[in-house]
Amino acid sequence: MDNIKAFDAYASYIFNKLYQNFPICANFEPKEEIGDVDVSPQLGDVERIRLFSATLIWLEKNGFVRVTSTIPKERSTAVAEYYSFFCVELTIKGLNLLTSPTPKSINKAKRLGEEIVEKVKKGAYTEAGREIVEAMLDLISKKGLE
Repeated sequence: MDNIKAFDAYASYIFNKLYQNFPICANFEPKEEIGDVDVSPQLGDVERIRLFSATLIWLEKNGFVRVTSTIPKERSTAVAEYYSFFCVELTIKGLNLLTSPTPKSINKAKRLGEEIVEKVKKGAYTEAGREIVEAMLDLISKKGLE
């Protein structure tokens, strides 16, 4: 699985957890979370932890989530693969994304967050993640959010 597919899978996992817990923030321990999402048997734990952490950091840098604090697991100059993320919450941009109608859906009454929850329950993390990315791009192009 390439990095884009791993991003899709981890983004859907993160958004699913935040959507179901909203408005309460959630904690993420990448070392523990990666076992819940099967992205690729070829990737080792360190690489999966790194990809999970990078996905969460990307979502924060692009304004979809807010992370209250991070704590390194080891004193290291390495990228955030050993971090824990505390009190992660949806921003208004992230909530807007998840409460908008499903992209290209005939049933406009169904929210993207509900669609993600259903797909994640079935284990379709990558498919759910592709819908999230499509909705992000749609949101940015329509509303000019960057």
